[in-house]
Amino acid sequence: MSKKNNGLKLSRRKALAGIGAIGAASAGAGMGTSAFFSDQESFEGNSLAAGELQLHGSWQQIYYGASQETRPQDYGAAGRPWVNAFPDDGQFVADADSDGIQSLGDRTYVDDPDVDPKYGDNIQLTCDDFEDLPDAPSPVFDLEDVKPGDKGEATFGLNLCDNPGYLWLQSELADYENNPGTEDHLKDFIKAKVWVDEDCDNVPDGCKDADIMLTVDFSGSTFYDSYGGLVSDDPIEIGGHEYDETTLVDLAEQAIYELIVHLRDDLECEYNVGAVFFSGYDGDSISGEGSGDAKLRVVDPTTDLSGLIEDGDYNTADVPADTGDDPNEGGELRNLRYQLAEIIAHDPDPDDDPDEYVWDPREDVDEEDISTGTALKEGIEEAEDVMEDEFGNQHNVLITDGSPWEDGNLGSDDYEEVLEIAHDARVDDLGPPTSICVIGDTDERDESVYLQQVVANTAGVEIDVDDAMDAINSMMSSDTTLDDHDPMDVGGNLAHWFPIRDDNVATELYVICLSDLLGEYVLGYGTLGDVLDDLNSDGMQLFQTPRLEADACFEPGRTHCIGFKWWFPTGQDDVNDAQGDSLTFDLSFYTEQCRHNENPTGPPADD
Repeated sequence: MSKKNNGLKLSRRKALAGIGAIGAASAGAGMGTSAFFSDQESFEGNSLAAGELQLHGSWQQIYYGASQETRPQDYGAAGRPWVNAFPDDGQFVADADSDGIQSLGDRTYVDDPDVDPKYGDNIQLTCDDFEDLPDAPSPVFDLEDVKPGDKGEATFGLNLCDNPGYLWLQSELADYENNPGTEDHLKDFIKAKVWVDEDCDNVPDGCKDADIMLTVDFSGSTFYDSYGGLVSDDPIEIGGHEYDETTLVDLAEQAIYELIVHLRDDLECEYNVGAVFFSGYDGDSISGEGSGDAKLRVVDPTTDLSGLIEDGDYNTADVPADTGDDPNEGGELRNLRYQLAEIIAHDPDPDDDPDEYVWDPREDVDEEDISTGTALKEGIEEAEDVMEDEFGNQHNVLITDGSPWEDGNLGSDDYEEVLEIAHDARVDDLGPPTSICVIGDTDERDESVYLQQVVANTAGVEIDVDDAMDAINSMMSSDTTLDDHDPMDVGGNLAHWFPIRDDNVATELYVICLSDLLGEYVLGYGTLGDVLDDLNSDGMQLFQTPRLEADACFEPGRTHCIGFKWWFPTGQDDVNDAQGDSLTFDLSFYTEQCRHNENPTGPPADD
């Protein structure tokens, strides 16, 4: 059989037409093509100048094909696996060879070409950098001897300048030469993956194993009407069971259920999940005197996520009180109404006295016996004690509607103790540093919401307890309000705090606060032909929070990265049919202005 060189090319795409503030750039071409408002008007010396929307691009390509000795022409001057990059200082020096490693001045992808590319990162470029750069070389991929076992990757950096913009990624199979007499195509033998490369390191990061504790507020205010626990008279469904009305503890159970389903079904990693339910203190009810030990119940960590949320017997009215049967069958993270009632009104471990089971969490609980405290500090501390260091990646999801409350009063000392415990948990004073996500409630005192938002942040970030307490004391004395204080100034993070009344709280928690567990978002995966079809000429809109299809408007200034990986697997049937095939495909990035454009239209259709 005669053999031609196989070709895998990424060519310059014809620039899309610019209309108003619409611009397009082609991967492997200049990628600095800009489109801007065309009008400029003057009125008696005062000018009204149109702004610009510019999209610039950069990349780093690596390729593991033939050896350096066999085909040195496939690689840059640095040798295998470095192919080409933009910018590359060697491109700008007369009679110099490009080494294939992204560099600009003292910034470089790696300092030493012998370093494995997975330990490098695309350089972060600014809009000023692009003003002094020439047009980029084209194409990016131009490989002429692709064989089974070969693989390669390029990460493209995108920089919007001057104004925010929406972004799309497009592809098109521009040309294909098939070996005469064969039906299979090279595009069907080559596999590809396209993903949002958040850290611009040319490596698609997968999910991570983790230890997760759920620290859940079971104080009376999360369920009982007289304490504000009723959210609405609307029914709520949780994992196939429906309650007639909705309370805060129901919202907590719903968020927990959906979070566990996400962890169980969406990822291929292992999660060791436990829980601490905290209420008030012994003797702190309306009819009690003083306060004693914190009321806590612990669910030991387990990797059996399905067991935690399996459906149980909710028809408690049919269970005779003298049988000793537990009406709270099912997973330990289900039926939280009944578990709350048992902790508030009875011993935290009902197994010691089956006759004391709560059959109806409202009717069988005397309101005067309801715990009025909130052992927030003890709940966080217990979660840190119980959390196992199975995977070295700790997360605490705190769900609470209020403030620390002990001895029948709300004092600033209680707030300070919570901040100190949270600080110790986030650094290493209580064990491995723990990231804390908080599902809180905005229908509370300003100082309570502020406390929740300060407690929330990633592992390793310290809390400035003194400054946080100054703000809390100021709000408690009504000198200031929540709007006067930024929790991020003292170690908090609003991106790790979520309102419990938000219908999408579980998914937002999962994809934002626990994003480091999930891995980077994959835009397309399969054969090269399938991936190109998925992206197609209409384009796929990009999002900064892709799992929620949220945050569509990209701010100018920073480099956003998209990774493109391909590989030619060995052992495929009829692979010889691909000999002599070649293909050319285009990748394009397209932008539209965000301002006054709530419904972007996306890339225009080709003529």
